[in-house]
Amino acid sequence: MSIDLKNVMAYQTWFYQLGKKTGQRLNKGRWLAKSLQGNTDQALEAEYLVGMAMANNIINENAHVDDVNINAIIKETATPLLYRVKRKTRRFTFYVLDSKDINAFALPGGFIFMTIALLNKIGYDRHKMAFVMAHEMVHVLGRHPLKRILADYSVNFIAGLFKSKLVAGQVAKQVVQDLLSKSYSRKNELEADAFAVRLMYSSGYNAHEAPEALKIIDRNNNAGTKTLNYFATHPDLSTRLREMERVINRFSET
Repeated sequence: MSIDLKNVMAYQTWFYQLGKKTGQRLNKGRWLAKSLQGNTDQALEAEYLVGMAMANNIINENAHVDDVNINAIIKETATPLLYRVKRKTRRFTFYVLDSKDINAFALPGGFIFMTIALLNKIGYDRHKMAFVMAHEMVHVLGRHPLKRILADYSVNFIAGLFKSKLVAGQVAKQVVQDLLSKSYSRKNELEADAFAVRLMYSSGYNAHEAPEALKIIDRNNNAGTKTLNYFATHPDLSTRLREMERVINRFSET
């Protein structure tokens, strides 16, 4: 389930056409500002454009895996999760980076990256993979990556993603680096954990594997250095595990 890079220019062209249609009343920067701060389908489209530009930068800057068998496993694991997402206008794309880091992260617009090292460590276990995917999906559904970006940058700066190729590349690289260097807030992480467990249950996965997946990620991340610090345990692991078990026990009692 890799990103079709041919779509990048198509969506950027769509963006320019939309800006042109609005004429003097609303330029592209103002359209982006208005759209990103709303809750309409247009807002989702603007968020998707921002995420696609960032995803394109990551793909160009990092080696990635394009294996038919791995893609099939990811698709089969993701399908039940995607089916349970109520807002069908939300799009999710999963991608595998060829990295030794044990990690996963999400970009605005539903672009979710996992490393091949992570998949190897959890043994391609569908339930553990489902937790990782669901966790990152919840971040996207809560617009956590986008809100973090908008808190650090002006919309005019983000609009640079749709300028010249040189400017767009520089802007995307800076935004990606800043985004991946920070941990989510305590509230965002606990929310992603809790709703990921719920999404797993509703999709038919064994949610008891969620804490095990988190332990594997934490144990291996603490074993050495890492460059993609996006699945960092913040708050601490014990708090996340304790809160996750509460949600799991609640479902087990029903």
